[in-house]
Amino acid sequence: RYDNVERFIKCGFKEARIMLQDSRTITAEQRKKIYAMLNELSEFIGDYPDIVKKTMKWEFRLQRLEKMAADFSLSDCSVELASEFIDFLVEIIIAWGVPCKQPLIELCDNIRKYVYACLKYKKCAVCGRKADLHHVDQVGMGYDRKKIVHEGMRALPLCRSHHTEIHTIGYTEFTDKYHLEPIPLNKELCGIYKLKSKCDKTEEEQRDDA
Repeated sequence: RYDNVERFIKCGFKEARIMLQDSRTITAEQRKKIYAMLNELSEFIGDYPDIVKKTMKWEFRLQRLEKMAADFSLSDCSVELASEFIDFLVEIIIAWGVPCKQPLIELCDNIRKYVYACLKYKKCAVCGRKADLHHVDQVGMGYDRKKIVHEGMRALPLCRSHHTEIHTIGYTEFTDKYHLEPIPLNKELCGIYKLKSKCDKTEEEQRDDA
C-alpha cells in the first residue's frame, strides 16, 4: 500500500501499475494437492521430494519472471499463487506422461486449464491415454473438415474408448459423469491438430466475412 500520491506527482511519474493483492492464504486442500503431485513427480524422476519441490518452484518462478522474482512458501502463499502453481504442476505431469495414483483431474484447481493442457499434449482428459480431438460443436455432414475454420469450436481430448462412450451416452451425461468442460479451439490448438484457424482464411473468405 502506498499513500503518498504527492510524491508521485513531484517525481513526474506518468504511468503507474495498480495491482490487486490476494490476502487469502493457501488452503489445506490446495497444499494437499500440491504435495500429492510433487510426490508423484518425485517417484517418476527418482529424486528426493525436497529437491523436486525446489526444482519445480524454481521452474515456476522462471515462467513468471516478470511477475515474481522472490521465492514463495507453500505454508502461507496466496490462494491465487497456489492455484497457479497447481496449474503449472498439472501441465508438467501431463506433458511428461507422469502416472498418477489419483486421477489428475481431482488434483487440478481449474478444469478448463486442465482440459486445455490435455488438448495441447493430446492426452485423454478422462484417463490420460493418447487422445484424439472430439468436436463438441459438430462440423456437420457434407462439410470438408480441412476447409472450415475450427477456431472457436469447442472440443475435448478423448481416447478411443471414451470417444465411443460420449457418443453412446451423450454429451451432457458424459460431461456430468467426468466433470469435464470443453475448450474453444484457439490458434495454438488448431496448429497442433493441423486444423484451419481464422488467420488461415484466404483473402476471398476474409472478404466474404467483412
